[in-house]
Amino acid sequence: MSSTDTAAAPVDYRSVQARDAFRTLRRTHRSFVFPMTVFFLIWYLTYVVLGAFRPDLFAIPVLGNINLGVAFGLAQFVTTFAITGLYVWFTNNRLDPKSSVIREELEAAGVGLPDETPDEVVTAQAQAQQESDVETSAAANPYVDEAAEAKEAVR
Repeated sequence: MSSTDTAAAPVDYRSVQARDAFRTLRRTHRSFVFPMTVFFLIWYLTYVVLGAFRPDLFAIPVLGNINLGVAFGLAQFVTTFAITGLYVWFTNNRLDPKSSVIREELEAAGVGLPDETPDEVVTAQAQAQQESDVETSAAANPYVDEAAEAKEAVR
């Protein structure tokens, strides 16, 4: 079986973007991403501005040698992880179901990439990539040949 046997029709991206389902998906995505971005930028810029213009505020001791500046700095990391967790939850529960509907409609119409690539095509692609990586690393590092020869000598 050749790779052309499994090729699907090309995707007309403009018609996909014009669909109500895609518009809803994009609106749902933006309803989370834009407010969360604004929130985090305000939170981060508040930290930077307070650190720059109110160092006396950040010098207030909180616990032992830990001052308010260190606490705010660590809170930046906590906030980043919290936003990431919220985004993963939001994507899994709100975006993935909507994008799956669009993908399934396109696949049913025979549009886009095939579900499965024949094993021989995948193997040939992986082998070609591996050979390309070896050639690239050998060209970039003259010691690669010496290391390969040393390994062969040990065997």
